[in-house]
Amino acid sequence: MLEMKNFKAFTLAEVLITLGIIGVVASLTMPSVISNQNEKKTVTRVKKAYSTLQQAYLRAEQDFGTPDGWEATGMYNSTSHILTARKFIPYLNVVKDCTRLNMTEVVKSCTKVYADTASYASIKIADGTTVIFRRWNAQCNWRYGSTPALQSVCGAVIVDINATNKPNISGKDIFTFYLTKQGLYPVGTTFDSLSVSRYCNSSREFGQAYGDYENGTACTAWVLYRENLDYLHCEVDWNNGNKSCKEN
Repeated sequence: MLEMKNFKAFTLAEVLITLGIIGVVASLTMPSVISNQNEKKTVTRVKKAYSTLQQAYLRAEQDFGTPDGWEATGMYNSTSHILTARKFIPYLNVVKDCTRLNMTEVVKSCTKVYADTASYASIKIADGTTVIFRRWNAQCNWRYGSTPALQSVCGAVIVDINATNKPNISGKDIFTFYLTKQGLYPVGTTFDSLSVSRYCNSSREFGQAYGDYENGTACTAWVLYRENLDYLHCEVDWNNGNKSCKEN
């Protein structure tokens, strides 16, 4: 029969100290882990929204032509935003059509940030994303850069990936696409006059306006193509080739 080896049991004090150390380490690492997971979920939802809306655009274009033929006028005519929204609606799984609601109802159901019904039209789709439409002009000839799409801008399509839930901040849960005659185009590409350095900048407050646009407006392209939200933690730049903060 094997003899049991002598061993020394941990005292209660030693166990408590060990648990305390584990607790401190967990408290330091868990927020970072949770934040990383949430940012990955955001990337997934933005990519899904882009794919869904681009497909809806292509179907609307097939049935109605390009947006310059959608009977919209300008940004100061509320009907323009509604007409634009309703070209997309038949091709989306809409659970709440806020284009028919007053501002108070829009705040409750679709968006707290873009609830002004004179300037925006919004809908909520089945996955909990709110889609906001803002038409800038009828001709689709606003220019924001050197590509064909950026020289035929009609307006903006904005997504809030968690609808009325917080934080309701550009670059965090709100992401902007140009509506163009070539389809939807993410704001903030290397060709865009709304540059990452100015409107997706970690040294500035996200959601705060700098000039005509909010910081965070130009983060959409980065999320789609770099697949992270590292711009919240460090300065990012298309030109230096870095894909994340780790490479800086």
